[in-house]
Amino acid sequence: MARKPTSTDRTAPKATRLTNTNLSTVASRDRLKVRESPYWQKLDKGCHIGIRKMTAGSEIWWAKYNAPGTTATLKKQLGEFGNLPRNERFSAAKMAAEAWFETAGRIGRPKEVTVKDACAAYAKHKREADGHDPAVDVEGRFERWVNNAAIGKIALSKLTSRHVEAWRKSLEQQPAKISRDDRKTPLTRPRSMHTVNRDMTTLRAALNYSKRKKLVASDDAWAEALKPLTKQKPPEDDEDAEAAEEDARLGHHNVELTIDHRTALLAAADPEIRPFLQAMSLLPVRPGALARLTVGRLDSKNSLLSIGRDKAGSGRTLPLPATTLRVFEAAAKDKPRNALLFQRANGTRWNKDSWKGPVKDAVRASGIPPEATIYTVRHSVITDLVVGGLDLATVAKLAGTSLLMIDKHYHKLVKSRATAALSALQIAAPSPPAPAPPVDFGDGDLI
Repeated sequence: MARKPTSTDRTAPKATRLTNTNLSTVASRDRLKVRESPYWQKLDKGCHIGIRKMTAGSEIWWAKYNAPGTTATLKKQLGEFGNLPRNERFSAAKMAAEAWFETAGRIGRPKEVTVKDACAAYAKHKREADGHDPAVDVEGRFERWVNNAAIGKIALSKLTSRHVEAWRKSLEQQPAKISRDDRKTPLTRPRSMHTVNRDMTTLRAALNYSKRKKLVASDDAWAEALKPLTKQKPPEDDEDAEAAEEDARLGHHNVELTIDHRTALLAAADPEIRPFLQAMSLLPVRPGALARLTVGRLDSKNSLLSIGRDKAGSGRTLPLPATTLRVFEAAAKDKPRNALLFQRANGTRWNKDSWKGPVKDAVRASGIPPEATIYTVRHSVITDLVVGGLDLATVAKLAGTSLLMIDKHYHKLVKSRATAALSALQIAAPSPPAPAPPVDFGDGDLI
């Protein structure tokens, strides 16, 4: 005979079971009733995705994690994903939930990944993918503009466009340092657009990397806020522009290196950078353009060198004298056509950050004017062409610049050359005849 239920049985709480709700389609979500508690769909053992439907038109996505072997339940609000069509929100929320599950599962509680953490992860990836120097460059930018700023402490999941826009405006207002010596008060200038863009690009790359690694579900916070201020030039063109601008402001354009100066500079240079400096001393080419040249650009048969696109825009072809051709042939020896003509010992391309130190060391060791930089070498080559009597139109073509710019920077040389040329036209005028001596008529009276 069955036992009758006791009062204890009647008052005992009933075990509740989590209802598994299909949230993957818009139709299934629309059929759900409005209620305060979330609806949950199981994704994996201990991992659930849910929505909280407070009104007929609202859907706030959540994630829930039950740590194995414990009674702890962790929950995280993922957001509404209102920027996406409704049929794409489940996939986006699922991706964000899975990224959070990985973090929660490693330590038993959710760890918020900050913008600073994201930058550190990207710098590590950069070092593994591209080598030491590119990693040092991005690490330096993060240290200057991100790590100690307010944005660095913000969790990726809580990052908004307002945060990113405030950081960008602060960056734009920071003066750019243009002196690299130990002076107490460094020389500065207003930060140019391309400099701001370079720093923004580095942060954007770090945040995009975090999105690829599923540390954040959406790029809404930075997709618009970190767009270039204007249409950006390629980074290598900015590299030349930034270096040339710095030299002009520091007065390096007023320093001239004679042939003896340049010979001393090459003798004092480290063997790694010496071929690059020698080529700079022979042609009026920008260092960024020279650094990008590949072996295929050299036509030994016709003694020609094709310069690709640089700051000037379109490319150009330079004739090479026999001695200059030998320098370039030595650089190209045993290299495939797609290899760099002038490269560092580690096989990477020279850039303004890698050539600055070796050039400064060579300048100091050679005893030439201490203000000299790699752009001073190019300026001195152009100076020799102008003083040597080559017409300015040809000089401009060889240098990859305009006739107006040549006239602007070398007008004093043109003036002195014109003065010398005019002096050569002077013809000595014949001396006037000497006046006749007065006639002596003696003491007699004039009739």
